Amino acid sequence: MVRAPSAGKAISSGSTAAEATRSPAIGRMAGPDAEGLRGYRLSLARAAATFKHYPQQAIESGWQGSVEIRVDVAAAGGAEEHLLTSSGVVLVDQAAEEMIRRALPATPLPESLQGKAFSVTLPIVFESAE
Repeated sequence: MVRAPSAGKAISSGSTAAEATRSPAIGRMAGPDAEGLRGYRLSLARAAATFKHYPQQAIESGWQGSVEIRVDVAAAGGAEEHLLTSSGVVLVDQAAEEMIRRALPATPLPESLQGKAFSVTLPIVFESAE
């Protein structure tokens, strides 16, 4: 299952100091919109779930596990996925990375995030009950 982002799970901003600007009205660094980040993360998780494939060898061997993937989106466009936490099973890790790789082009960026660099993290769980 691709777990929906929980309220307690932080979404990190990958913006650099050079990309962020100081807002004179509120005195904070302007960065990715929190609602936009949440929406994008949920949309990416839903898209990834449609591409989930539990490898037959993993099922037959009883291999399962949790994987965390970070997606870094560049301000100029383009995104890359990075394995943050391995399941301990290469085949399961590769299946999780492939899910995200296929989901990225199917997940449009919200207007509020266009032109901004940011990162989101997605947990992906492969369980034998699937």
